[in-house]
Amino acid sequence: MKRSLLYYLVRLVQSFVIAMFLNLSFYLSMSPCIPFNQGVYKDFGVYQNGFYILLLIVFPLSLLPYGSIGLVLFSLFCSVVSFINFYELTFRGTVLVLNDYKNLNTVNHVISSYKFSLNANVMVMIMSVVVTIGLCIVSDKIIPRKTQRSLLLTRIGVGVLDVIVLVYLLVSSSLIPTENMWSWEEYYYRYGFVVGMAGNIKHGQVTVIEPDGYNRNSIRLIDSFPPTTREYPDIIMILNETYYDFTHLMEMDTDVDFMENFKKLECFKGYAAVPVVGGGTNDSEYELLTGNSISLLNTYSPFNNLSLSSSNSIAGYLKELGYATMGAHSEVSSNYHRESSWEDLGLEQTWFDQAFEDLQYDGNRPRATDSSVFKNFSRLYEGMPSDKPRFGFLITIQNHGGWSDNPSEFDRVHVLSGDRTDELEEYLTSMQMTDAFIQELTEYFRGTDRKVIVCMVGDHAPAFIPQFNSGTDDDYLRKRQVPYFIWSNYIDTNEMPLSRNVDLCALSPYAMYCGGLPICPYHMNIINLSQTVQCFTNVTTPGEGEEYFGNTLGYVLSNGEIHSIDEDTEEGMLLRNYFYSEYNLLADRNKVKELTMTTK
Repeated sequence: MKRSLLYYLVRLVQSFVIAMFLNLSFYLSMSPCIPFNQGVYKDFGVYQNGFYILLLIVFPLSLLPYGSIGLVLFSLFCSVVSFINFYELTFRGTVLVLNDYKNLNTVNHVISSYKFSLNANVMVMIMSVVVTIGLCIVSDKIIPRKTQRSLLLTRIGVGVLDVIVLVYLLVSSSLIPTENMWSWEEYYYRYGFVVGMAGNIKHGQVTVIEPDGYNRNSIRLIDSFPPTTREYPDIIMILNETYYDFTHLMEMDTDVDFMENFKKLECFKGYAAVPVVGGGTNDSEYELLTGNSISLLNTYSPFNNLSLSSSNSIAGYLKELGYATMGAHSEVSSNYHRESSWEDLGLEQTWFDQAFEDLQYDGNRPRATDSSVFKNFSRLYEGMPSDKPRFGFLITIQNHGGWSDNPSEFDRVHVLSGDRTDELEEYLTSMQMTDAFIQELTEYFRGTDRKVIVCMVGDHAPAFIPQFNSGTDDDYLRKRQVPYFIWSNYIDTNEMPLSRNVDLCALSPYAMYCGGLPICPYHMNIINLSQTVQCFTNVTTPGEGEEYFGNTLGYVLSNGEIHSIDEDTEEGMLLRNYFYSEYNLLADRNKVKELTMTTK
């Protein structure tokens, strides 16, 4: 009897300590996000449910035959996940959500480009896994094997009872709150990584959230826009990696104007609000190509979660109008499942890493320059059918972080006044290279006899942007607003009577409007909405002491005022109509076909 009590006491204490250290490791893995997000997860108390979940997993494992081996493997697995999450947040500003596990090639490919450093949090995380492994070894030596064998049946019974309790608590939501948030990231921030992952597993199959008040019959069909030309131009869209204008955020004096060509470019240009600060390429890619807001998604990486064939992408839309369509990216096709996703979006030809030749690099930076990537893109563009209008989509990679690859003598842009860091000056040097690329890009298309519309936009600001502040009420919006331009070799795009500071979702409809193409009711709703609204993705009214963005349906007017989707205004009506229409496209089996129809 004493031996059996000793056995269970040792296993319980062992499980308690292991669960505590694993939970500590997961808590520290979230530490990069804490200074920059809402203040609801500032103390360890919000992670207590994560400890209970881990304890109810670890304890039955400890009771199994060879349970110490299982505990070691489980502890190693948890530690690896916590380290990946820590560096994902550090370098990319995003939490490792469930759907990222479907895309480990992307995670590995991206993280491999960063230089890892050991800080106090990482050292404690390493210590945690060492302690858990040590406990597994020591506990087996305390209890004689004869005692362990004699208690086998009762151990199995206690373990089964533990699992039943765990399943009940998970199903009953005692450990996993059912609070509806518009982003799994926000859920992780509020309740911690363990509860966040458990909730993600439990509810993660829901990827499109039905907006309040949705009714298919209440969708209003905005008048479509007839074509203004019989000769459709080529349309080129470029999503430029981490292309951001720091002078839009704050005053900054530098010895070189890193945005000179952008400023001199005579065309339609402004700033577009992307969905995420400092990360989220796939979110921006999705919004740019489809015009659909990620506000209706409860997770990031849309390409990994959605059936994209019904998304009404610009590629598929133009393909229906008789365009030849092509997409190119110098990285591997497995990133975000782009090869299959692009095909679903209507890109007939897709080109990835193996198609790119003679790529060039800036010093030690491992990402191909915009210039060398575009030289390959232009070759692929010229190989497209000549008897059809062409749509080409390019994603660049030059400006991807991290920003400590080159020694300081490689920096060609230096900050003379205001906040400066080594990271910032390496980044601004890359911005100057992108600025030079703009001139190369426009000169190339000036030299062609084909009519061309070019739209280029950044995908997000660099991940280190939370270090800098504008000191204004719209600081967070400015950190999301990236520069864009719509330029043409045959018309003056400046003549477009459209608002210039817009949501990223508006750029595809804008490009089609500029080219005189027919525009369907869905895209016309976006254009109409964008004339007075500069942001309608991830917007909310702030509570006291809170940031004012956080994945709730609302909008920011051109004058900076924040409003709710429920308001009885023209903008509120258009926004409700937009989200109802988006939900119908993505999730309602009973489609309103007229939304995407127009006269060719």
